[in-house]
Amino acid sequence: MRPIYKFNESCQGTVPQAIIAFLESDHFEHAIRLAVSLGGDSDTLAAITGSIAETYYGEIPTDIVE
Repeated sequence: MRPIYKFNESCQGTVPQAIIAFLESDHFEHAIRLAVSLGGDSDTLAAITGSIAETYYGEIPTDIVE
């Protein structure tokens, strides 16, 4: 996905990548790191991916919250 992804602030260009980042992750932090590593609109990608990951993996790890 990285070679073809570029900045795109639309939901059609952001949500699918956020979902893929979550699906490829093993835990909450991994999901966020994958989303940010895509570049482009990384803050939006991380926010969407983080919302999905928190719901799936449970609470955000304490060390990240702090």
